[in-house]
Amino acid sequence: MNRITARLRAPKGLALALFVAIVVVAVAQISWWIIFQITISCEQEQLYAKVSQNYATLAAEVLNCSYDWFISDVSALSGNGNPLQVKESLDELLGHPAVRGYIVYDSAGRAAVQGGTIDSTLYYPIRSRTRVTLFLNEKYPQQLIGQLNRDLVYHGDGERCVFSPHQFTADMFTLKPEVLARVKNRAFHRVVMFVSEGSFFVLLTLFGAFMIYRTLHQSEELKLQQENFIHAVTHEFKIPVASIKLYLETMASQKIDKEKCLSLVPRMLDDCRRLEQLVDNVLEAGRLTRQSHHLKLSPANLSTDLAEYLEELHPLIERGHLKLTTDIEPDLCVRADYQALRRVVSALVDNAIKYSPEARRELTITARRVGNQCVLAFADRGVGIEPHECRKIFDRFYRTGMESTRSVKGTGLGLFLVKEIVAEHGGNVEVHSDGPDCGSTFVITLPLEKQA
Repeated sequence: MNRITARLRAPKGLALALFVAIVVVAVAQISWWIIFQITISCEQEQLYAKVSQNYATLAAEVLNCSYDWFISDVSALSGNGNPLQVKESLDELLGHPAVRGYIVYDSAGRAAVQGGTIDSTLYYPIRSRTRVTLFLNEKYPQQLIGQLNRDLVYHGDGERCVFSPHQFTADMFTLKPEVLARVKNRAFHRVVMFVSEGSFFVLLTLFGAFMIYRTLHQSEELKLQQENFIHAVTHEFKIPVASIKLYLETMASQKIDKEKCLSLVPRMLDDCRRLEQLVDNVLEAGRLTRQSHHLKLSPANLSTDLAEYLEELHPLIERGHLKLTTDIEPDLCVRADYQALRRVVSALVDNAIKYSPEARRELTITARRVGNQCVLAFADRGVGIEPHECRKIFDRFYRTGMESTRSVKGTGLGLFLVKEIVAEHGGNVEVHSDGPDCGSTFVITLPLEKQA
């Protein structure tokens, strides 16, 4: 057993190492991907803000150039001192969206001619030989910026009403609040999307890695159970064969009288029955695992059948010094396979003998009608079962990890056959135990046959 356990540690360690490696690599890769995508989202937001700032700088330059063009042109015209020529040029200039009106003054400083809309909100006085005051459209910067980039808004300085050349700067233009909110919201949603997707893939990877680890672990556990089974079956075969061989050699030696020879026959028959039962268990386990196998069920009086089973097991009960108590309600009718249920009862009685100290070899069998079901209970005072192993003991080849049970002969097939046979009858089997040295109670529930 130690050699088997030692050989098994390496594959289990390999499975655990593979599991950890997959998890580390997958989580690192997905974490890098999440961080990369979040960084891209933040960079995109910054890039958009930078592009908008470039548009603001461009808008300021365009505005300054646009105003400088017609202001310098009007300044040149007013320098010739001819108000009429200045008026003609100014009338043409009124077609420009940045100009709302003008006033041309004479030499005495009186308004000689004017045109357009006279408004002091934003104006620019040109002092040369002919004095001219241009009235500018304060909404023109926003109109121009709207053509360049609709996401920008013009603020101006909000104080001066006298225009000064090159007064437009990039800080007079900002992104609209709703545009900023939309960009940040989009970036936030991208971050949430990448984090949620990344988390999902991390969990999926962890689940896949766990399934791989669990499969490898279960495979190694099954391999261990199979090796234990082979050793157990070999041991179970070897003991009765050696015993029969010894009896035969004794009888053949002719050193004992006929009466003693005859006394050896029942023991040899017991060993033969033990071998036969072992072979039957192995074959039955193979048959029950095939999907095409079905028991032949027919109406039966379980109360009568139980009495017959226990009568047949009387020699086993006597040899095992088992104190048996029964409380069976009469006329419990079920649909059953006679031989299969006999195997169930035999396995549970044998279990009570093998796993009970000689001083506490007591078994109580009760059968009751509960509603439309028959409840059959086998309660012993044996070594008991750890609570966390109560479900596992019905697995094929499984034997509990307690030394008090591992030292007992067995193949790990008895309770597996019990579970499979009861399931074929449409019933259920479970075991209850308060722990080591507290005994066990196996409870079998079978559907009652409906009476006509």
